[in-house]
Amino acid sequence: MSTSIPYSQCAQAIARFYLNLDQGDTDELLACVAPDTVWLRQGKTLTGPDQIRAALAERNPDRITSHQCSNLHVTMEDATTASAVYYLTVYDNQHPSGGLQLKTILRSEDTFSLRDDSWVLTHKRSKKHL
Repeated sequence: MSTSIPYSQCAQAIARFYLNLDQGDTDELLACVAPDTVWLRQGKTLTGPDQIRAALAERNPDRITSHQCSNLHVTMEDATTASAVYYLTVYDNQHPSGGLQLKTILRSEDTFSLRDDSWVLTHKRSKKHL
């Protein structure tokens, strides 16, 4: 089964998710997730857009982040499910210098479902890599 279309669509969904997270655009970030998405975020399980929105509303408004994805590998599980594994390098401005500095490198695993001709996130988790 060809993975080029799901690969590019899943890569685009990941890029949109983190671009909108970094820009603080919660509505656009939530457009990347399914209504039943489960996101294991910072030790908490968030289920669905309402819990994700509430968690993001608690972010420090002065915090600036930059999430950089690399080494993306997408696998088709079946015709409507794909999984992605990648590294996520996270920078933020919460250091004494005030500039963006490396915060962590994570190994991320996402699951996508094809719904209404779009690949949307259904499960998201990351664990510290370095």
